[in-house]
Amino acid sequence: MMDISTIALATGKKLVFGYLQKRGDSYIKNFFGNVTKFEQELSGVINESLTQYQSVHKINEKDNRIAFYISQAFVEELLHFSFFNEFDVNALQRLLLDKQHIIPPTIEELNDFFDLFRSNLSKHKNLKKLEIEFTYKDKIFQIYEQLNQLTSSLSRTVLQIDDSLKGEYIRQLKEIKDDIKSFKHKTALRRLESLEASIKDNGKMTDEIQCKVYFLKGLCWEDLDDEANTQKDYYIKAYKYNKGDLDYTLRAAIEYLNNGDIDKSNELATIIIDKDDYNPNAWFIKFKLTEGDFLHKISTIPKKVLEDKVFIILIYHLYISLKDFDVVFKLQNEYLKDNIVMPLIPDNLSYQNKHYWSLIAAINLNLYHQENSSHPFDFDDEVLNNKRVQYLKELLKIFEATFRESEIKEKYKLYFYYNSYFTALSDSSSDLYELERDFSVLKNPVVGNIMCLIQILIQKNELDKALYYISSFSPTETENNSGLKELISCILHKIKGNKDLALINLKGYVDCFNIIDATVLFNLLNNVEDVFIKIEDVSSFKKYISNSKQFSNLYLSQIFDFFINALLGEDGECNSRFNQILSIKENTIKPAKSFDFFIARALYKYRLLGECISFLKSYVNTTVPSKDLYLYIWCLIEYKEADKVELIKILKWWRINVSLKIDFLKTEIYYRQYIEDWTEIEKIAELGYKIFPNNKEFLSLLLLALNRQDKKQLLHELSNTVKGVLFDNEFDAINSSNIYAQSGLFEIALDILYKCASKNENKRARQAFISNTTHFPETLFEDFPEVVSGSFVLYEIEGIERIIEINKKESNSILVDSFLGKKVNDEVFLKESIGFSFKKAIIKKVMNKYSALFNIIIREAENPTSDLQLKKFSLEGDNFKDFEKQLIEAFGAQGSMMEQFINEQLKSYYNGTLSFTEITASVFKGNFIDAYNFFTSANSSEGFITLPATFNINHEVSTNGKYILDASSIILFSKVFTELNIKYSEKFYVSPFVIDYFKSQIVEVRLAKEAKLSLKITVEGVQPQFYPDNYNEKRLEHLNDILNWINNYCLPLIIDKRVSFHSFLAREKGDNEVLKSLVDSLVGLEDEYYLITSDFFCVRNFAQFTKRILSPQSFISNLAPEKIESISEFLLTQRYIGISLNEKLVFEEFKKNKKGQTNFYSYALLNLNPYFNPSPEVFGVTIRLIKLLYLNSLSTDEELGITIQRILLSMLSGIIHNEKLIRLIRIIIYREFNLMGTALFIVMNEYERAVEILKGN
Repeated sequence: MMDISTIALATGKKLVFGYLQKRGDSYIKNFFGNVTKFEQELSGVINESLTQYQSVHKINEKDNRIAFYISQAFVEELLHFSFFNEFDVNALQRLLLDKQHIIPPTIEELNDFFDLFRSNLSKHKNLKKLEIEFTYKDKIFQIYEQLNQLTSSLSRTVLQIDDSLKGEYIRQLKEIKDDIKSFKHKTALRRLESLEASIKDNGKMTDEIQCKVYFLKGLCWEDLDDEANTQKDYYIKAYKYNKGDLDYTLRAAIEYLNNGDIDKSNELATIIIDKDDYNPNAWFIKFKLTEGDFLHKISTIPKKVLEDKVFIILIYHLYISLKDFDVVFKLQNEYLKDNIVMPLIPDNLSYQNKHYWSLIAAINLNLYHQENSSHPFDFDDEVLNNKRVQYLKELLKIFEATFRESEIKEKYKLYFYYNSYFTALSDSSSDLYELERDFSVLKNPVVGNIMCLIQILIQKNELDKALYYISSFSPTETENNSGLKELISCILHKIKGNKDLALINLKGYVDCFNIIDATVLFNLLNNVEDVFIKIEDVSSFKKYISNSKQFSNLYLSQIFDFFINALLGEDGECNSRFNQILSIKENTIKPAKSFDFFIARALYKYRLLGECISFLKSYVNTTVPSKDLYLYIWCLIEYKEADKVELIKILKWWRINVSLKIDFLKTEIYYRQYIEDWTEIEKIAELGYKIFPNNKEFLSLLLLALNRQDKKQLLHELSNTVKGVLFDNEFDAINSSNIYAQSGLFEIALDILYKCASKNENKRARQAFISNTTHFPETLFEDFPEVVSGSFVLYEIEGIERIIEINKKESNSILVDSFLGKKVNDEVFLKESIGFSFKKAIIKKVMNKYSALFNIIIREAENPTSDLQLKKFSLEGDNFKDFEKQLIEAFGAQGSMMEQFINEQLKSYYNGTLSFTEITASVFKGNFIDAYNFFTSANSSEGFITLPATFNINHEVSTNGKYILDASSIILFSKVFTELNIKYSEKFYVSPFVIDYFKSQIVEVRLAKEAKLSLKITVEGVQPQFYPDNYNEKRLEHLNDILNWINNYCLPLIIDKRVSFHSFLAREKGDNEVLKSLVDSLVGLEDEYYLITSDFFCVRNFAQFTKRILSPQSFISNLAPEKIESISEFLLTQRYIGISLNEKLVFEEFKKNKKGQTNFYSYALLNLNPYFNPSPEVFGVTIRLIKLLYLNSLSTDEELGITIQRILLSMLSGIIHNEKLIRLIRIIIYREFNLMGTALFIVMNEYERAVEILKGN
């Protein structure tokens, strides 16, 4: 068995090790200088406690079991509990039952040892501070520790009394301690007075005992609702009996301060600091007594104290109570590093932490009122979902449960009232009894209290009752709220719609103005501006207020005039007036910051949003909730040129830290779509739908986010929820239906659309129901052979067709009963309601609900007055000639106009007027792949025009370079990289809109029915165009290959600032995918990316970035120089025009053409035209090609002459008026044919002849 000193040393070392694991050695060094000193001091306290306890509580060993206090294992467990957990004696006792070698301790024995250890610990100020800081027990005044020390030391003091009295006194002390811990303060006081009297009666009272009794009485009285402030007397008496005790001295210092004895309080605080350098409470007293502003006062506080959470929260509460929110915000930003304002709520409210809880509740209630001051009677979902409201609801509910029936309930009745308030705020169906009951018992309620009651009364439309409460309310003198009744009555009458009474109250309020605060007036006018502008003589009103003492200040009077004019809608050269205010402000000493909001509010009212943003930005803290920040957010939302990246960041902060406002959530989602932040959008939409389940747009956005992230499993899991939803917005219904159709859940997709399209007013949904029918399996549109319950019947009576649902709940139940069981084409005779005649009804069709709605909408579209964008067309006759004639009459003129338009657009493309981007938008409706496939297929006689290979040809491909691919480059690269096995170790970047385009094409092909042909209809005739077999399958395979390549080789181009460009584009140009991808390219070029493109559009419109634009051929050739010839050949087979070719490749194509084989010779010649390929290299290749033709004699002389002439004409057609180039080509011909005699003569003659032909000579 180890001795006590060994146990203490070993336990101390283990505890230190555990502490180091949790906090690190730097934290310990702040208190002790080094870890060894910490070990020594802690081991000393453990040794002292074990020795003292053993001397008083002797336990004899038995059955080889030892006393618990000499077991190292027990001491470790006990002290570990005390340092690293909230001490739970029952849990500790249960833990020790398994230790067979220890005599199990009782609860009393464990408590006694723990109290003794704490008492000894408190003698070492650094250990005590460390323990309190770490366990977070009673962070404000450490009352629980004082209680333990008092009762424990009092127990040791009475041990010196006669044995006959000792046991009874100790029992009573334990009961007193338990009563206080259980909030039975009145009972504890009675017991304490009884104990005090008993000790006195027995002549055993000493100064030591008396001072401790006084202090315990002070603890009890402090938590009772005692207007006489009785605890003050007891704390001061305790101090006077024992001036050496720091706890007594501190409490006395606080009471002297509260009592106005500043000198005595300051003296005692100095004594405490001399003994405890960094005592937060003593320094708080010093801070409070120091003259000067906040910055001066805080400069007098030691840095170590400023790091103490107790000190910071004390001054935080002080400035909140003073309503100095400039300082509050400064504290929040610079000192509250952890979330002290809304900390994690502990598991239970106890005696240990009740002061901390109370202070935190008071702080948050004050902040709640401040944050809602500008619109105190607003009630909407934002208030309910405010983070502070949610926090207070949870906090106050625990106060209610803990204190409502306790003996100290009077102390916490304000919190009971606010618990009732937040309950009523959250539950509109709750009655008013509890709220009114708790309000009625408040002593001297303040403005904030009655504001809350009136807010709930307004919410419940109890306006007369609200008027009654305000008429009977008397503000306290300290609130300086003369005219308050008139103010609130004005607002109440405004809400009731009685503006005449509101006006009377407003005038009454103004009559009190000389003694009210100017800020209050601004807030009032901001709330009741529509009442204010009804005042008959506004100028007199303005003059009256301007003449008051408060507005003798030039700066304030200018603000008032500016603000009033804004409310009245009077322009008055607002820009110059604003600049004048700024000028006055600059020359004003310490201008009141509280009026900045009203300047900004006036700017907003004038719609000077840019100026408003700049002004707000100069002082608004974007991490502190305020009405100024709220206004700043709205300005960023509404101002077109505002920084939307900043807006997104602030909206996220507001969502997490302040409240969930529907408009803010939707705005954040809107802009996050432009940066493709679908993960965050999913979170926001899910949260929005959870909190606002009636707003189906959030559900639609959640489905969209899941779909964009390809989270099919989650979409399936949500399908049951979606089944029961009727989307209010047509676009939400259509989009959600499309998403589920894409996922293969066709029945859910169709049902979403059906429910929305069933409403006659939802025209877009009804059109979509018809146009999307081809996406759904035919089996969903059922026809039945006979009438069954739940079906829909198309029937005819007297030549008029109608549709009825076969449902017993239908008002026309006779008709339903008559039809049930009948078959299609059956005749049913229906008795007239008057007389004995019958009408014959013929059942034409029996359908399910989807087929029925399809028929209903089609019939609606046939009505000439229908505004559905649907046109029914049917062919009559029985032969093709009849059909052709009808088609030409209906569509021929339109088809011819479209054909002419397309031909003109193609001509503009090849003459360089239109770029690939522009013709894709105009002719191919933004479909990149259709445009690209057209120009790179045999349909195009002149091929696909690309940037010349020589464009930035010297660019060296870098692994550090960031390269963007546009749509055409993606299609090309997906082919050439695969077929030529080209490798690139890095990733390319692609606009998310381009990625989305390819994905949407895949979905579209999957949903489309297999088409066999299309018709080209012009006035000339009808020309069928047949699709090849398995067209959809092959197209889908091609699209999947491209998308797979993107997934393997590319990353989405996400640059935050693109959000501002895209939001502007959406406003100005609408939802244009082609332009969106171009904007991404521009943003990337600005951010030092390179763009690989074939499109001249970028070169023409992004001229400042020309050096960062590369042609596909030059990039690939520089990436894989060993495959240059293969790359050129591949590009030629894709009909690229503008690429670099050598003469050998062109010659091979010529030979294939000569033999009648598949060839690209005509496209090769176009690539030798300097108009498409403006490179000097073209001339040399062309002349060397002619040389190869001579040397290989593949044709007769006549044929060779024609071939040469054609080649030369092609080359010269774009440069015929450039004499320098004409002379250069002559030089090249001489150089190449100089030694070939006759050949030189023939070629030169052909050349001169070609020049003459093109010049028209």
